Amino acid sequence: SSSSCIFAFFIGGFICLVGEFLLHLFQNFGIELSEAKKRVTISLIFVACLLTGIGWFDKIAKIAGAGTLVPITGFANAMCSPAIDSK
Repeated sequence: SSSSCIFAFFIGGFICLVGEFLLHLFQNFGIELSEAKKRVTISLIFVACLLTGIGWFDKIAKIAGAGTLVPITGFANAMCSPAIDSK
């Protein structure tokens, strides 16, 4: 439905906004651009795995749909979820 597309757009956009914020934050600490990009990727993967572990990622994904699956967070969830389930 159209509301699902809107939620996907805004949640996906919010994830990208957080990534941009982290990129600028790391650069303000004097980290060069290429290293800051690596740290943003690691940070987003960590947050997605943490949210997967506490069960929030799936709740967000039910509302946002593809908005959570397209960015790197979807990859992190896909990697962490089976590991958590098998434990």
